[in-house]
Amino acid sequence: KEKLLVQQYLADPYLIGNKKFDLRIYVLVTSFDPLRIYVYNEGLVRFATQDYDTSSSSRTNLYMHLTNYSINKNSPTFVKNVDAALDDEGSKWSLQALWRYLEEQGANVEALREKISALVVKTMISVEDEMNSKYTNTFSAVQQKQPQDLGCADLLHSNSHSKCFELYGFDVILDARLTPWLLEVNVDPSLSSSSPLDKAVEPDGADTGGQAVEHDGADT
Repeated sequence: KEKLLVQQYLADPYLIGNKKFDLRIYVLVTSFDPLRIYVYNEGLVRFATQDYDTSSSSRTNLYMHLTNYSINKNSPTFVKNVDAALDDEGSKWSLQALWRYLEEQGANVEALREKISALVVKTMISVEDEMNSKYTNTFSAVQQKQPQDLGCADLLHSNSHSKCFELYGFDVILDARLTPWLLEVNVDPSLSSSSPLDKAVEPDGADTGGQAVEHDGADT
């Protein structure tokens, strides 16, 4: 049987230029025991490509109600970024561009960012026990292995100074009161650079220094 996930529709999203948008928040988890989370300072803001309308006749308009890049890139009104320095133009913005815009509107951006970080931490806490259980069952024989035979997942839960990690893509939407809501968590977020902005914003993976803020399970 096919498994389905049902979500409540957010009818009053925060709009910019009368368009819906969502936030792609990049989250790095280097350990589940103890839980260690890094939330990247930069990310993407992905816009719908048609003005938002709540009339019943618009309900099937994917370019209006969905913010997925994979959908909106096919819209005739999609505006592709051609210069990373112009990070507040087109159908994709940088996260920093959004913070600047909201500050100009008088919003408390610091409080909003704290709410998003809390959302991330609580989400990871909700799966912490299950993830630890799966790792324990899967890699219970780690101690019997020779050091040269240890894989990345083994090292993640050993006492060594592991360089292993998991990168997640949190998709978040803001309502009209600037309350963040979780849409979904992508276990394998795409890092393909379709524009100069993507290349400038998306995590490198090789160097996270100064690009992310550390959180742990005790923060929230």
